[in-house]
Amino acid sequence: MNIFSKRFVSLRMMSVSLCLILANAALASGTADAEKPGSTTKAKAESPQEDTEAQGSGIFKRIDESGRVTFTDQPSARKEKNAKEVELKEAHFYTQPKTSTTSALKKERKKKEEEKAEKPYQIWFTSPGADEKIGPATKSLNVKVRANRYTPHYLRYRLYWDGTAYGNDSSSGAFSIPLNLRSRGKRSFYAELINTRDNKVVTRSQTMSVFVIRP
Repeated sequence: MNIFSKRFVSLRMMSVSLCLILANAALASGTADAEKPGSTTKAKAESPQEDTEAQGSGIFKRIDESGRVTFTDQPSARKEKNAKEVELKEAHFYTQPKTSTTSALKKERKKKEEEKAEKPYQIWFTSPGADEKIGPATKSLNVKVRANRYTPHYLRYRLYWDGTAYGNDSSSGAFSIPLNLRSRGKRSFYAELINTRDNKVVTRSQTMSVFVIRP
C-alpha cells in the first residue's frame, strides 16, 4: 500500500469517527431538552395528542386501567397513554324566526285601528241619564260626554244648556253646572265636538232633558 492509499484510509476513518461524535452529541442534547420542565420533546414522546391540542378541540377522551371513560381538557398523565383527543364537529345554531301568530296579531291590531280611525265621530252623554230628576239636595249637575274613538288635542267638547253655549270648551268632556232656584223645571242640553283648527262642528249629540226639583 502506497502512501496515498494510507492517507485516504486514515481520512475516511476520521470522517466516520467525527460523524459518530456529532450524532451522539445531538442525541445527548435532545435527551437533556426533553428532561427540562415544559419541554415539547418529552411531551411528544409520552403524549402525542398534546402536539395537536393547540390546533384541535382541546377535549381529551381518557380510558383508565379499569376501562372507565372520562373527558377532560387536560392531556393524559404518563401512565395513561391511551388518551385520545376528541374531534368536535362544527356546531350549527338555529334561530327561530318570528312566529306568524305575532305577525298576524300585529296586522289584526293595525287593521282594527285603521277601521276605527275611519269611523265617523259619535258623541253621547254618560251622565246624567235621560229625563233624570235632580233633587233639591243636588247643588251642581255633573255632565259627562264621551266619543266613540280617540279625540286628538285639537278636538274639544262644547256644551249647550237650554240652547246656549255653557262655559268653556272641554277636552275631557266633563262639565259642572251649578243649580239654583232659577234652574227649576225641565232643562234641555246637547253637546258638539268642535275642531278648534277651523272652529267647525265635527259631530253633535242628541238633545237630552233633566228635571230640576227645587222647593
